[in-house]
Amino acid sequence: MDSFTPTSASNFNTKNQVVLQSAQYDAAGNQKVIGGYSSLYDAESRVRSSTINSVTTTFEYDGESRRVKKGSTVFAYDALGRLAAEYGGSSAGGGRQYLTTDHLGSTRVVTNANGAVVDGQRHDYLPFGESLLSGINGRTTALKYGASENLGTLTNLFTGKERDSEAKLDYFGARYFSGAQGRFTSPDEPLVDQYPSGPQSWNLYGYVRNNPLRNIDPSGRDCIYSNTFDEKAGTVIVETGFCSLNDGTYVAGTINSITYDSNSRSLDYGYTAYKTGTPSIGSTNLPNPDAGLVQLRRGTRLAEPVVNLAAVGTAAVMTGGFAGAGYGAWVGGSALTTLTIPVATLPPLVSNPTLQDIVNKLFQETDKLPGGTAGAVRYELLTGDLMSPSGHSMKAQEAIVAITNLLKRGKLSFNDQIVSRRLIQDLSDALKTKPRR
Repeated sequence: MDSFTPTSASNFNTKNQVVLQSAQYDAAGNQKVIGGYSSLYDAESRVRSSTINSVTTTFEYDGESRRVKKGSTVFAYDALGRLAAEYGGSSAGGGRQYLTTDHLGSTRVVTNANGAVVDGQRHDYLPFGESLLSGINGRTTALKYGASENLGTLTNLFTGKERDSEAKLDYFGARYFSGAQGRFTSPDEPLVDQYPSGPQSWNLYGYVRNNPLRNIDPSGRDCIYSNTFDEKAGTVIVETGFCSLNDGTYVAGTINSITYDSNSRSLDYGYTAYKTGTPSIGSTNLPNPDAGLVQLRRGTRLAEPVVNLAAVGTAAVMTGGFAGAGYGAWVGGSALTTLTIPVATLPPLVSNPTLQDIVNKLFQETDKLPGGTAGAVRYELLTGDLMSPSGHSMKAQEAIVAITNLLKRGKLSFNDQIVSRRLIQDLSDALKTKPRR
């Protein structure tokens, strides 16, 4: 067992910080000293230098907090923010090699072009990512286990994150993680994803709610697991990493938009995939609201308001990186405030001014039926009773044309595109409503 691994409650202080090996923390709660390792942090709690045995390695970050330099090694990213190239580091040599990962994305085997396992490149881990080397429980060099981690040739190990020998830490993007300690070395943002029903959520240093065999944390903040379960009240909640729940819809990406369609009873969502960085669309079916409403929890960066699905209609909410400005006006800037809004009164949230004008006309405070203009069209075609002198069908057709033209111009954000297509679909479906016989 590593000397940095806590084994009893006495290894922690009253701030839930590890006190083994003369560990010390700065005022922000960042671990700055443990054993022979010392680290300095910048104003955003990013490691800017690490020292071991009088050898110091410096780290640099760009404006988006991506690490772009470690010592003499430079990292380059593509337009989608994915690591594209590494310059100045050591080369493994031996031609092209292939990494095989497990369900968590941890590297387990490295093979060469002939399919043979490369010497020292078979990897097993303890639950929190410490490497199990040759000589441990029957592992041998003959079986291709390494006598050491050999980080000069392969650094992407536990859940695919880069392991820094200079700091004895894994780089998770937003924070650094210590497999030996089983936790991050910097605290998460307080009072963002804490829940009375989830005791592990109150540990700001904790990794994936202490369930590393099942959950992962792609960014250093998100614990991406979701759950769907029956509730007496119908709500949709998007929260930061509620990993203690054990069922539901898993989304391997940052959710950018969510739209509920009461007609198909489906929840459609747009998201940016973690692995590829590309915009994607997904959908999950919800039960009939009359038979039992559903509460859906998803792990993203911000706690989002609740959308009441009890009313019939269509609602869209923004999540992920777009959520801060959108919800600031609704909940006073607090990511923790829970907001319940009938679907009938909740228009989609968009950023394009022209699209916003269209949305304002489709959803008005004076609406007597849920679903805005689409809801009015359904009622009128179903019953034959007009809710205005000229009815709403022409208004719906004009909106479809206007939104379609906006899409053709290619100027809408990804979220606005998702909302636009959903509006067109909803209005088109409403116009197909058959009269009651």
